Amino acid sequence: MNRLNLLGVLAAAAVALSAGAAGAAGAAGAIGSVQAPGQASAPAPLPEYTLGEIKSVDRERGAVIVKHGPIRHLGMPDMTMRFRLVDQARASSLRSGDVVRFHAEKRNGMLVITEVARL
Repeated sequence: MNRLNLLGVLAAAAVALSAGAAGAAGAAGAIGSVQAPGQASAPAPLPEYTLGEIKSVDRERGAVIVKHGPIRHLGMPDMTMRFRLVDQARASSLRSGDVVRFHAEKRNGMLVITEVARL
């Protein structure tokens, strides 16, 4: 299986897992919570994850270049770009070629990765 097909399979699995986790979280909230009359509670939104491949790692600056799929919550199409890591020490465990699942956010005008896990 080539790398692009693998990313497609992993993307489908991530979507299925996200849908299952969201349903389970909603069900747990409905069963285990008691609300006062007139109060509505919304579950905390789950972070959206994106699949990508690490192209290079800058350990000194705590940054990575990632070829990634669409980052829907930021309105970004698939592309290859540089991100800073919020946990810059995490750069030491990442290698070029790693397939990862990550969550990115815009903070102070910069795109940062707040969570990353190798797959």
